Amino acid sequence: MNELNIKVIKRIEVFVPLVLWKVLRKLGFIQDRKNVFEGVFEHIEQVEAPEYDSDESLNESYKFTKDKFATYLSKGKLPESTPLTPIANLLPLLIAILGQSRRTISILDYGGGMGASYVDCLHSLSNADIELEYHIVDLSRTIKFGKKIFTSDLNIHFHSNIPLDTQKIDVVVLGSSLEYISDYKSLIHCLMELSPKYVFMTDNFMGKMPTFATTQVNMKNRRIGYWIFQLDEIIELITQYNFSLIYRSVNYQPFHHFENFPDRYRVKNTCNLLFSRNICGESGL
Repeated sequence: MNELNIKVIKRIEVFVPLVLWKVLRKLGFIQDRKNVFEGVFEHIEQVEAPEYDSDESLNESYKFTKDKFATYLSKGKLPESTPLTPIANLLPLLIAILGQSRRTISILDYGGGMGASYVDCLHSLSNADIELEYHIVDLSRTIKFGKKIFTSDLNIHFHSNIPLDTQKIDVVVLGSSLEYISDYKSLIHCLMELSPKYVFMTDNFMGKMPTFATTQVNMKNRRIGYWIFQLDEIIELITQYNFSLIYRSVNYQPFHHFENFPDRYRVKNTCNLLFSRNICGESGL
């Protein structure tokens, strides 16, 4: 169901008698939106879910990323736009700005999958005199596919664990990934050991309510534990390591909804947060 249909249905619902509305639903003329998330839990470990990836999802991601990289290599052909393009454009923009003062920019993309965001950067920065050193940390099965795509690209590196021996990381990226990590506080602590200059979080559902866990159910044959964060908690979690929040924005999410949740747990948009390390002061916790 597209966004226009959703708006039309919501407006019609005001005027159609409840009895008739129920009849229309029963006859199939009106369809409810499918749930994206289900359940409220204190911790993500309470969610009954299989492994994060399935063979089907891995193969789909492999084809998607491989085709995306092939489009880039074809030169001159622009990538296809999707509803997530405005979010995907944020990291290349940040790199372009940072690249004005230094030629080499190092990125650690935690949960970066097979390298789709790296390809976004290649597309957007093709005219910039910037050398990217791009590190991806993800599950072993995922990075195995990624290495098959970028066999001859020496600027992208795949890791199954955080490479603490890496000499310099300019930006740690958490692109819609922190919400899947059980002990997300320990992960942040570990990432801070890399002494990044910036921490960039994108596309996370956050709100005023206390952090809670739920089950993501909108992907075929997959049920995944998922954190919905309290915004202030995440800001405090990062700033305690001597960082300052310098940018935040929201992403319009018309299809990922919480209509099946009580009002206090409903979140409307996902957030993007950019933190910068303070030059003066203590090095952090």
